[in-house]
Amino acid sequence: MAYLSLLMVDDTPVLLNIQKGLIARLGHQVTTATSGKEAIELAQRSTFDAILMDMQMPEMNGTQASIRMRELGIVTPIIALTGNDSLSDRIRCQEAGMNGFLTKPLQTSALQQELMKLGLSR
Repeated sequence: MAYLSLLMVDDTPVLLNIQKGLIARLGHQVTTATSGKEAIELAQRSTFDAILMDMQMPEMNGTQASIRMRELGIVTPIIALTGNDSLSDRIRCQEAGMNGFLTKPLQTSALQQELMKLGLSR
């Protein structure tokens, strides 16, 4: 089984560590970023199979970071991570160039389903 390299973006250290631990238990490699700006810099320097992007962060939120990544030509699939599961949130994420949508708290089964939808689960 091949494992994935994922970029996890969240400005809350406790959530970031919990989510990273859940994903690491699946065997995936997880790199973390604590801001949209840091996520953009990492995505420009490294190759990831997918980016898990928190939607509500100060300075540059997940939507803004995703739009900027697409403007820079970054094509890595981006999966939104949010506490809000409304149709308007889903539409906003799609319009920002995001490829998937997960709600918090992160469930590994839901993550695996999203990765399969993107053709990334192996």
